[in-house]
Amino acid sequence: MAAASDDAAAVDLAGLFNDSPPDLLQKEIDSPTILDELWSAFFATGNPEIIKRICSVFEWDPSEMENDQDRQMILRAAEWSVGYHITEHETVRKTIETLIENAVPRAKKALERIVSKALTPHPPSP
Repeated sequence: MAAASDDAAAVDLAGLFNDSPPDLLQKEIDSPTILDELWSAFFATGNPEIIKRICSVFEWDPSEMENDQDRQMILRAAEWSVGYHITEHETVRKTIETLIENAVPRAKKALERIVSKALTPHPPSP
């Protein structure tokens, strides 16, 4: 009995090495988890195309998101994560600044707002 389960486990493990990793630049951003995967990939590779992919959510049409709570949650998560990483990582900030120069108007406005908010000093908490 143990030999059969060992064989099944070996087949499962072999399948892990036969599959190609997912192309995160093509994967649909359908949850905040995908944003986390993209940020992880960026910090592992330094590929600025990944930041561009994350910021693609700022191109979404607001009228299409009106009743879509999932997309609204993704958008808020993207706003927070971009704002946070701008303040913590110079490469992210420079990449975002370059994206702003070439962004479509909707995304440009969102990115400018995020950058302004993130880089504005906040008074200390009492």
